Amino acid sequence: MIHFKNIDLAPYLIPIIVFAFLCLFFGNSYRRRVIKLLKNDYGLDLVKMSLLSQTRRRLRYLSLLLAIGTLCFCLLRPQGKEISQEKESSSRSILFLVDISKSMNVRDMNEQSRLEYSKWWAKKLMNDIPGDRFGLITFSRIANIECPLTSEPDMVLLYLSDLNSSLLPGGGTNIAAALDHAQKQFKENERDSRVVVLLSDGETDGNKWRESLEALQKKKIPVNVISLGDPKREGLVLNEKGHPIRNSKGDYVMSLSDTSTLKQIADETGGTYIPWDPEDPLNSGHSTIESLIRELEFDESKKENVKVRDELYLFFLPLAIFLITIRLWLSESKKASQASQLISFLCILFLSNQINAQAQLPPQLPSPQAKPKVSPEEIKKKIDSIESTISAQVDELEAYRRALAIEQQLHEHPEAIAEHLEKLYQTAAKHPELKMAAQSNLNAFKHKQALAAEPGKQSQELQTVIDQYIDLLSDYPTSTKLQENLDLALQQKQKVDQDQEQNKDQQNKDQQNKDQQNKDQQNKDQQNKDQQNKDQQNKDQQNKDQQNKDQQNKKVDPNEQQSDDPQKSQPKQQEQNEMTEAEANAAFQDELKRQQQLRDLIRRNREQRNKRQHFNPEQDK
Repeated sequence: MIHFKNIDLAPYLIPIIVFAFLCLFFGNSYRRRVIKLLKNDYGLDLVKMSLLSQTRRRLRYLSLLLAIGTLCFCLLRPQGKEISQEKESSSRSILFLVDISKSMNVRDMNEQSRLEYSKWWAKKLMNDIPGDRFGLITFSRIANIECPLTSEPDMVLLYLSDLNSSLLPGGGTNIAAALDHAQKQFKENERDSRVVVLLSDGETDGNKWRESLEALQKKKIPVNVISLGDPKREGLVLNEKGHPIRNSKGDYVMSLSDTSTLKQIADETGGTYIPWDPEDPLNSGHSTIESLIRELEFDESKKENVKVRDELYLFFLPLAIFLITIRLWLSESKKASQASQLISFLCILFLSNQINAQAQLPPQLPSPQAKPKVSPEEIKKKIDSIESTISAQVDELEAYRRALAIEQQLHEHPEAIAEHLEKLYQTAAKHPELKMAAQSNLNAFKHKQALAAEPGKQSQELQTVIDQYIDLLSDYPTSTKLQENLDLALQQKQKVDQDQEQNKDQQNKDQQNKDQQNKDQQNKDQQNKDQQNKDQQNKDQQNKDQQNKDQQNKKVDPNEQQSDDPQKSQPKQQEQNEMTEAEANAAFQDELKRQQQLRDLIRRNREQRNKRQHFNPEQDK
């Protein structure tokens, strides 16, 4: 049964495989849609026109997916059946007892804490004595076996790196519990040469440690003590975060190394006591402890049974490399048979001994820069000087050599040498062995000119170059250089067309934005103008209303109204016509009232005249 050691990586590797498959699937689907669209809309069957093989493309896709899947399978680290093997083991067992109480956070050991110094001390001893068995026990108020005795030092180093004063609850330094755990560990390895290395500042809880020493003394297990801290100066106790600790009274807690207790432990068990000397901090005692351990019995013939598994990923990794190699080696271009490939290779090798250069095109020319102007007379002199260095007899091979020399030395002036190069290459193309190279070089030169042309003419000139490449490929279908140059020209033309289309779209967009801005400005001006006219009309209307109101509030004299003639009433009627509808109604009502008043006044005047006409003086008297 296959066992995966890194099965935890499966949730991360499966999405990678799925993502790679989806990328290839959607990429191929998009390509098929484009080909179908071009065939339906423009009648272009790119599958038949293309020089690429569909079968080879599918094989490349398949090899890539299989390679990714195989690599992910190897990362899971598959293993075979578990078997038991005998492995050579050391006969020396070294057990570290490390104090991790709060007092070990005092920084009085070369500007580092006592705990950090003890971790460094244990790591250095393990590096100096490779091949032995090591174990780790930590203690404060209680003791704990962090790592039992093992022949794999990397595991012990891992636990050492993670030690801090918060691993065990409570405070205090219970050395007795640590010594009891050490005795239990050594019971399983009675035949080994056993050593205990105690790293502590010695602030113990009572004298319980004396009882624990008796068992170690009977088994003759020495306890080598590394005293930590300055015994002459108290240090400020910190917590695991580096903050000072206060007692119940609110005072800072101080710690002083108890060297007397540690020295007694070492003396009573026959071990070595290494004190901390602030005046000689470089004397860590490693050499002393190392020499004592090396003097112990070391049996190289001791063996132990270890269960191991066969690594199966070593069989799948070459398969993944093989699939990647197939992916890189397999080309999508349609190749001729192996025999024709061999013949073509031999012909090219034979011609290469006679021809100094082959038609090659750089992947991309840099943008044209400003060049110093050279007169045609100077260029003609240079061409004559180049031709004079070659044989005077101009045949096909000589014309080819001259064309190559001129193109190499005067490539900075393509426009000036274009006509001369074309004549020389056409002359060289008359030779059957030089025809392909001459035409290819001439087309490559035109390709360079097309790339250096003005942006508006690049697409048209590249199309001409592409047509010439297609004509050459119809005569030389096995030429890989022509296929590469054709593919490069197609890509460059596509990029140029895309850039032109983007520029055109950007120009249209800018023009639309400009037109929209002008339209918005016109609308805004028209709105302002309409608002001004409206405000002016409202103002005039208000003035007119005020005038009408003043006219209405003006008191009217009845005698003056009676004496008014029709000619004087005409201006009033004109003013009334100019009023608004609402004001006209109000004015009409007022006019009715005036006319009624006038009629009443006329009626009273008439009655008075009638009374005067019938006046009788005697009756009145």
